[in-house]
Amino acid sequence: MPIPFPGTSIILSAIRRLFAIGGLALMLLSGKTTAMAQTPTPAMVETHMKAWFAAWASLNPEAIVKVDPPANGFGFRSPAVRSAGTPMPEYSKKIKSFLGLMDYFRIELNELHTAVEGDVGLAWGFHTEDYKLKGQAPRKVRVRFTVTLKYERNGWRTLLYHRDIQQFDERGYPVISR
Repeated sequence: MPIPFPGTSIILSAIRRLFAIGGLALMLLSGKTTAMAQTPTPAMVETHMKAWFAAWASLNPEAIVKVDPPANGFGFRSPAVRSAGTPMPEYSKKIKSFLGLMDYFRIELNELHTAVEGDVGLAWGFHTEDYKLKGQAPRKVRVRFTVTLKYERNGWRTLLYHRDIQQFDERGYPVISR
């Protein structure tokens, strides 16, 4: 039978406490890291979409590209699908070219709805674009939009979007041509 070293129980007790404190600290730190990652909310989607509209309203290509990078979807000016694979320099050039075609361009958010399911955010509603292409008559269109977003470490990323225009009557119903 080994002879106990004087103070062994005190040393073992101190080691047990250090492991307990270390484990508690590790749990607290990992819990703090988890708590720092935000759970997406409809209000966060709303904030992102309002930043999107503000960037376009600013007519600043750098601000637009930052909040609205290339994504898969459809715009109302062209039937061609737009690709998330467009290289950023090419996309930035397209934004500058688009803005360069305009005598003026104004965008106003009219109605916004949002929802969240896990890390996927949804936004849908209507906005108005009031613009004039150089050499053409002014136009004002009401645009219906949907946006599907994914919340990631750096914020929201657009997965898919769709924008279209229609004529609407005073109650908001589409006018059907015959």
